Amino acid sequence: MPLTQKDIDELKAVHYRETGEELTNDEAWEMGMSLMKFFTTLYKDQGQKGGTGKTPPKGPLRG
Repeated sequence: MPLTQKDIDELKAVHYRETGEELTNDEAWEMGMSLMKFFTTLYKDQGQKGGTGKTPPKGPLRG
């Protein structure tokens, strides 16, 4: 699924709000594509009979 200009603009706004750093359209596109690949990998991993089979480490956010 390709990123639209609206997606890029939204990512730029969120990034600026969180970091105070402005991104160019190219930087935002690269970041957006990286996020898409990351979440696609996570989604595919979860769809395979129980994912990786590894139990995530316990920590302050995992109880």
